[in-house]
Amino acid sequence: MADRKVVFYGAGENAEIKHNFTLKRIGAREPVAFCDRDPRKQGRHFLGLPVVSFADAKTQFGNFDVYVTANEKYAPGIIDYLLKNDLRPENIINYEPVGERKGCASLDSDMTLIFSGDHLEFYHCCIGGKLATFSEASPKTILNNTDFNGDIFSKVLCEKYKLQQDIEQSHPPQTCIKCWWHKQIEYHYTQSKLRKIGMGGFAPCNFSCYNCGNVMQWEKCTYNAWDILLDCFEIIEDSGVMADDCLVTLSLGEHTVAKEHDAVLKRLCKYPLIIYSNAYVWSEPTAEALAGGNTWLRVSVDAGTRATFAKIKGVDGYDRVCENLEHYAKHGTLVLKYILFSGQNDDDADLYGFMELAEKLGAKVNLSQDYGGDCGLSKKTLEKISEIIIHFQDKGKLYGVEFRASEREHLKSLIKKMGGGSSPKIDL
Repeated sequence: MADRKVVFYGAGENAEIKHNFTLKRIGAREPVAFCDRDPRKQGRHFLGLPVVSFADAKTQFGNFDVYVTANEKYAPGIIDYLLKNDLRPENIINYEPVGERKGCASLDSDMTLIFSGDHLEFYHCCIGGKLATFSEASPKTILNNTDFNGDIFSKVLCEKYKLQQDIEQSHPPQTCIKCWWHKQIEYHYTQSKLRKIGMGGFAPCNFSCYNCGNVMQWEKCTYNAWDILLDCFEIIEDSGVMADDCLVTLSLGEHTVAKEHDAVLKRLCKYPLIIYSNAYVWSEPTAEALAGGNTWLRVSVDAGTRATFAKIKGVDGYDRVCENLEHYAKHGTLVLKYILFSGQNDDDADLYGFMELAEKLGAKVNLSQDYGGDCGLSKKTLEKISEIIIHFQDKGKLYGVEFRASEREHLKSLIKKMGGGSSPKIDL
């Protein structure tokens, strides 16, 4: 009913990036609250709305419709919960049938395309390139210094669903059995659709990717990756396997210096979209995408001072990046990432300088350890990181924390000791 109120279910990071997208879909109906099963979130506000339990929502608002904004891996279980609590399918705005079965939440919903200098690879799931030791999940080359082959790409999509069927019928490859995403029985959507698509490259940023012109590293890159990206995306859309609110991440080198990035952004920003950038070059198309409300800009700053930025990035561009970020912040949502390099950017000036910058911009913060380094972080550094986590978590601006297991547990204990309240999202 057009006059029924709307309650969003799921008050996590996935909900926020899709929030404006969601508002457009509910039309004139009034959003009144978020529901979340996590009692630590209940009683707070999220995006200006109170966070309550589902039972409290029924008491306070009577009859209402629900839009499930939870992470794509948990949404099927929530839909089942809503149905078991007397909500009819027609009152779940983004309802899709769900059921209990064997499966893999990542394989069901994710897909990654990687440009690797001289060819394009496709990964069925998140383990591609890291743990893949069996043929079904190994990357598939669909371009090798030749024109893009759409037929091969379509066949790869079919292979993905064949692997899903094997898992569902209790014939998973050995690596799937060892993978933590593989569950024996849980709720999945009855019809598998892509809910997260990653498009990127193996090129590091630090002003040395395809588009900034590190010729020595990428001399074999003889094709136009951006045109191919649009060709791939057209096939994906035409296949009918994309969910309407599929989250797209774009990390194909530095997009702001690619001539075709305007066309790419116009094509992708109708979906919830995260763009990775170094923010060194101002891009009006990026600002327009941010202003549309479905797009976030994610920038790895990794410094809080000009000198450290120049040391880590190899470019004296801190002031210019900060200026561009300030302008971007006026158009939409920023996520600032800080990768900790032990002994390089973990002093007070940099950590608190970064904290001050994020605070000034109203940006979200993502903290990460340098996985390529061998050195652990000192207790003093972890204490400062805990302070930053608590600060931005309390403001609802903490986007994620990615650390090794040992540092992760240390951080959790420090946060608890410092009175940080609920545990943040801390990944391996």
